[in-house]
Amino acid sequence: MTTISFTSIREEALRLGLDDLGIVPASESVTWNIFSDWIDSGQAGEMEWLSKLRDARRHPDSVLPGVKTLFAAALSLRRIQKTEERPLPSDDSRPHTGVNSYAVCTDYHTILRGRLRGVAQFIAPSFPGGKFRVAVDTAPLLEKEWAARSGLGRIARNSMLLHPRLGTDFFLGFLLTTVPYDAFTGIPAAHETPDPCAGCDRCLRACPTGALNPDRTLNATQCINYWGIEYKGEEIPEKIVPLLKRFPFGCDLCRRVCPRNPELPPRPEVPLDLTEEEFKTLFKGTPAQRLGYERFRRNSGE
Repeated sequence: MTTISFTSIREEALRLGLDDLGIVPASESVTWNIFSDWIDSGQAGEMEWLSKLRDARRHPDSVLPGVKTLFAAALSLRRIQKTEERPLPSDDSRPHTGVNSYAVCTDYHTILRGRLRGVAQFIAPSFPGGKFRVAVDTAPLLEKEWAARSGLGRIARNSMLLHPRLGTDFFLGFLLTTVPYDAFTGIPAAHETPDPCAGCDRCLRACPTGALNPDRTLNATQCINYWGIEYKGEEIPEKIVPLLKRFPFGCDLCRRVCPRNPELPPRPEVPLDLTEEEFKTLFKGTPAQRLGYERFRRNSGE
């Protein structure tokens, strides 16, 4: 059987601009029941696509039929910021607020997809009959489970994946393939790592709405990010309204207080009174473009 070294694949991934790469054989999800119970509890709010594709998350073959192997990739926000950050309006007389750092960077979905396609192109010549699919956020995968099982980290108290070097300051992407797992050699042996959150509850104490559950899941209906980014309506809970003006595109307090994170840069400041033209110019090609100007106005209270 043809084989290829996982070490060489990971080295290529790093050369292409990814920060880490893990590998895991495809199988049934081991956290699907937790996910399903979470949906039934109502904690997903109005994110109906999660419920609609609930069963598809049982196994990754819903994303790529016949899948045998998954590669999980990490891309740090710092790597994007070094080359992708764009200038902000500089008039200090205008009211400003902070936004998540990635809001003013080129959309990480685009960057991750391109670099993962490069990984696929590196592997494909060794397996002419193999099929590949890149997935970043939009495919029905329980992404944190697969990333953790691939060796990239452990689930933290703030419900995010915690990487031993990158902390939680990174994005996840996946490459699925029908190439068998045992065709990849030199895979590091799996080993249990200590709980990185043992004895620490800073994120739980920092969350202003109590959105973090003890079982390391997130109650979206209590999360500022849900109301500011995912929720499309106008009926926002009274306690959330003033917080949205402070965090119109994402709250990251649970990441900023984490002692396992590298020191995070300041939140970029943007004017609360952006015109529609300024909004389009500033956020074109960024994750914040998806928010849209009207929801930005709703969140900022302008």
